[in-house]
Amino acid sequence: MTGPARPDGPRGGPQPARVPVGARVEPFFVPASFSPLDGRGFEAGEVELGEVTGAFSFRGELRLFLHHRASTTLETSRAVTWVAPDGRRFRGALQARAGAGQRVLGRVPGVGTEGDAVALKGWRFGIAVAALPPLGEGEWYVATLIGCEVVLEGVRLGVVVDVHETGGGDVVEVDTGVDASELFVLTRSLVLDVDAAARRIVVRELPWDPSP
Repeated sequence: MTGPARPDGPRGGPQPARVPVGARVEPFFVPASFSPLDGRGFEAGEVELGEVTGAFSFRGELRLFLHHRASTTLETSRAVTWVAPDGRRFRGALQARAGAGQRVLGRVPGVGTEGDAVALKGWRFGIAVAALPPLGEGEWYVATLIGCEVVLEGVRLGVVVDVHETGGGDVVEVDTGVDASELFVLTRSLVLDVDAAARRIVVRELPWDPSP
């Protein structure tokens, strides 16, 4: 006499695929169009442009956060460095466009469903600084300021840990190594020199109130 087949038994319908011993199992979705790169995270000479914040449509469009929303760097599809949530690096194409309101939307080859787009949330993307459009005298890319020392009259005040884009200008967040971070607006009247290559920002005066 035969009892009912169990769902996990030999007569319970389709069985899960067996994974060969030693095979690499991805902990999350990786688009087939991405190629793996050596190393972890962004390397020296690369600048982070933004991050995937979610899905926009059932056709696989992405919602993007760009550090510099007005940038035209990704108006046409181009190869960028992708960094997965676990730090692994990949090479793959990305194209961005402005959406309604403040939205920025992106397309990635091989990402054609809402589920695929959702699975890329938290992935960051960047590009080699050398591949960015040339700048004029006295100009710099905001994202390249992260990690720069802030210096006043030869004295190190701290290190830039973030740059916040606001309607009133770019606000620099500085880790002084003491209590909370300090903030200041990046203006030509305050900043004497920015040398992104040397990782240094020289200011004319203390850019924040020293009182407790």
